[in-house]
Amino acid sequence: MKDAAEFQERRRRLEAYLNQEGVGVFFVFNPYNLFYLTRFFHVSTERPVVYAMTADGRTHLLVPALEEAVARTLGEVDSVRVYFEFPGTRDPLADFFADLARGDRTRVQSDSLTLDRYQQLKNQFPDVRQSDVIVKTRSLKSFYEIGLLRKAAAYADYLVTQGMGEVKPGMTEMELLSIIEQKTVTKMVRELDELIYVPGGPVGGLVPSGERTALPHALPSARVIRENENIILSCGANVEGYRAECERTVFLGEPGLRYREAFKVMAEAQWMAVDMMKPGTACGDIDRKVLDFICSRGFGEGIKHRTGHGKGLEEHEPPWVEAGDPTVLAVLAPGMVVSSEPGIYIDGFAGFRHSDTVLITETGAEVLTTVTRDLEGLIISPGGS
Repeated sequence: MKDAAEFQERRRRLEAYLNQEGVGVFFVFNPYNLFYLTRFFHVSTERPVVYAMTADGRTHLLVPALEEAVARTLGEVDSVRVYFEFPGTRDPLADFFADLARGDRTRVQSDSLTLDRYQQLKNQFPDVRQSDVIVKTRSLKSFYEIGLLRKAAAYADYLVTQGMGEVKPGMTEMELLSIIEQKTVTKMVRELDELIYVPGGPVGGLVPSGERTALPHALPSARVIRENENIILSCGANVEGYRAECERTVFLGEPGLRYREAFKVMAEAQWMAVDMMKPGTACGDIDRKVLDFICSRGFGEGIKHRTGHGKGLEEHEPPWVEAGDPTVLAVLAPGMVVSSEPGIYIDGFAGFRHSDTVLITETGAEVLTTVTRDLEGLIISPGGS
């Protein structure tokens, strides 16, 4: 496999962590962490899928029978244990945990623990703790991962530019989204070696129009798009599991003064955040400065969310560009990838948001998404060009 060395390195790092910390077994329940270690995406249901690494570096995977065929092809898994169905006549988790408890493996860690799982592990292991080591590792992207995010960013850009070219008065939001998604998937199938249908699909977006743009996460609807209103093209693409986003506020016709004033403040705040995204900068400082700027321009009541969040295997992941993040990941470092997306939302009128996917470099930041952010370039003639 072209990416075998990447996954072998991820496995090596986790094994080194286990030996450094004296951990006997590390359990992985989070499906994104599981993919990160094995390249195994699956539909997460009530049927448990669990990865485990023991201190000797051996890896084990528990899967339901319906996932067995794929699981046995994974190069980064040494043994696969299969159960028929869940909940089943015998608890598959209990047996899996009991088998791994043999020998001197008293201390275990897990990437996430529900109360039930914690109690099940405690039945077999005296020392059970939760660890964020995989989250921390995932926050610093490798050269391989950055390459995939660059590709994803280019497709996110393509979605937005296609949206700008396709939108017309009289079409519905869902019609617009369907058109640009299909065009982008067709392009991806033609250009990529492999298209992995991961959770959320290869492309997606929100395309609220008019007063619905004041709802930050307005789902696509059958609302008819009208002339002389704005649309937020909130688009994302996914290449081999890695997600990038590009969002632009566009206008179907010449915007009036109230639109222009809110757009100007939003755009200045969004680029202010990008400009601050440098190694060593605390995410909380970025969030406070950006939101304070919006307040100082008289739009404080229109703030409904933080400045940004991490990008990677998940749509939203650490670091959080938000004042309340207390973790060590809240200080930017080279290799982190985050969004910059402060917004202004005026109930009953309109919302305004741009978003870019930003890579933190050794010396500053590189903006991976490139669609114009300037107002004049985002005004679309209602009659087409």
